[in-house]
Amino acid sequence: MGFHKRWLMNESLIDMYRDKGINAIAEWVDGADALMAENGLASDVVDLLYEEQFNSVETWNKISKLISNASIKKGFKE
Repeated sequence: MGFHKRWLMNESLIDMYRDKGINAIAEWVDGADALMAENGLASDVVDLLYEEQFNSVETWNKISKLISNASIKKGFKE
């Protein structure tokens, strides 16, 4: 049996959110035994997950808002 560690990077979270939505992020972190996060957005997401125990709809709404705001700040390349 393996140990499943997930690395959360700010850009990866934004890209995954843009491509597949918050459900893809939820599924991706759900099966992890440990989460490692880059400073900034990814760290904020992990903090929310642990504070609110991974399963609250309200928590995922907060995470979605964080990532959405970061995505808007990042902008889009044409």
